[in-house]
Amino acid sequence: MKRSVILSVILVPTLLFSGCAPTYASKNEILKYAQSEARGEHLEIEREVKEHTYVLRSLDRELHFQAYTYAEEMSCDGSSFGYTGKSHIYTDYFEAIYRYWFEEARALLDVEGFDWVRFDRNEDCARTFTFYVDADVPDEDLDKIEDFMFALREILKKEQEFHTRNIDICYNVVIMKHFPEDADKAYHRCAGNDGYNTKITSDTPDIELDVQRKRPEANAWIENTEPGKTNGVIMMYNEDNT
Repeated sequence: MKRSVILSVILVPTLLFSGCAPTYASKNEILKYAQSEARGEHLEIEREVKEHTYVLRSLDRELHFQAYTYAEEMSCDGSSFGYTGKSHIYTDYFEAIYRYWFEEARALLDVEGFDWVRFDRNEDCARTFTFYVDADVPDEDLDKIEDFMFALREILKKEQEFHTRNIDICYNVVIMKHFPEDADKAYHRCAGNDGYNTKITSDTPDIELDVQRKRPEANAWIENTEPGKTNGVIMMYNEDNT
């Protein structure tokens, strides 16, 4: 304990006298960083919305997003002691991509024949779709979810056309169900490429999207032991529900 106190006494004055003025990235550095994320999509800075925060836009499509820069602080035991002289940049470029495709993804719910689907809440950048399937919905109706996943993959393929190298975006689909004899437990089912959800990328093979394929982990309802992984935006009921 005594040693810790001595170190703190030595460290705090050192930090106080070695702190730098806050440093922020320049507009050119922010644009360069955003272009590295965009991997081939052409961008420009449209305007500054407040100090160190900018709106950028794509020159290839109607897509806007924000980027900002902040100064790295020095701290000890939760207290700040000036700045390190380094800056960092953050953008919501990937969130903007999901917003860009949201209406098309949402429209797929009608195209694929989900007569009993509604959005549980409005999330314009949703990337995870959770279906809560009523106990009376037959397994055959899982084919509708499978078609939906294939259509999501096509959206991701169209997104990749804006880039010269693949970017790391995906959709996730979770299927949950309660059984009458075990109503207090939820069971999940996926196409087999993850324990709780089906992760979909632009190059996910067909077999990884096959919910009905004959293998135990994909063709069975497995008890969900981690409820926190079931948060989602879509609910699916049978025709008797409202």
